[in-house]
Amino acid sequence: LEVAPDSYVNPAIDLAIRPPEKGGTGILAVDDVKKDTVVLCLPLEQVGMIDAASILDSAPEGEDAVFDMLNVMWNKQVASEKNKKKGEDTQEGKRLAVLVGIIAHLQLTRYKDKTAWTANEVKEGHALEESRRLGLFLDAMPLLPQQPTPNNPLQHPFPTHFLYWDDDEIEQLLQGTMAQTKAREVRAGVGLVIREWSAAFLKEHSSMKQSEILNAIFSAFTAVLSRSFGDEAGRDLDGAGRMLVPLVDMLNH
Repeated sequence: LEVAPDSYVNPAIDLAIRPPEKGGTGILAVDDVKKDTVVLCLPLEQVGMIDAASILDSAPEGEDAVFDMLNVMWNKQVASEKNKKKGEDTQEGKRLAVLVGIIAHLQLTRYKDKTAWTANEVKEGHALEESRRLGLFLDAMPLLPQQPTPNNPLQHPFPTHFLYWDDDEIEQLLQGTMAQTKAREVRAGVGLVIREWSAAFLKEHSSMKQSEILNAIFSAFTAVLSRSFGDEAGRDLDGAGRMLVPLVDMLNH
């Protein structure tokens, strides 16, 4: 941020890189900030925004089974939106799911790239290039399959999210609330999407365990559900889509 053209970062704020259990990565105040003080200024073109359209548009056809599958899913939804009647509700879930698929795919690719000395083989191509381009963001998000150690047993990166709860926990913890119905709907939808994606993800990540792939997809769903924003920049579907904006997300920590 400090070296980007026409940017300004007040010395009263700093970037903290911490593990999830200690607050996660975020921008925080390290000194008193007076009212009406400008703490951060950055041109829009310098703000990293991750949306489905820009990544899929540059993906070569036939190179990657996951990107090919997500492209088909995306194009069907774009066509459906263009043909819908005026006043009909926008079905955002499928576009959100495509962004989830991209994040999960890039995260798994990033993981294989960083552990290439093991049995995890990573192939050259658009996914590897994008995972490296977005490496700082991917590394900061708690999405990588976590390896257990004697002092740190295997844990889900988002243990408090309902996607990781079982049916009994959904019943007990959300009973009598609107969240219970919503959680059931989302979990059912995620299950259907994962079944649709299985073949493509298994083909591209055959060196990884199915549990690791599943965990990455769950983690990506959780990240996008909790961290994505409406795409007001209009980079997909006239501003009706979703995107990840790491800088804005870090300001929320």
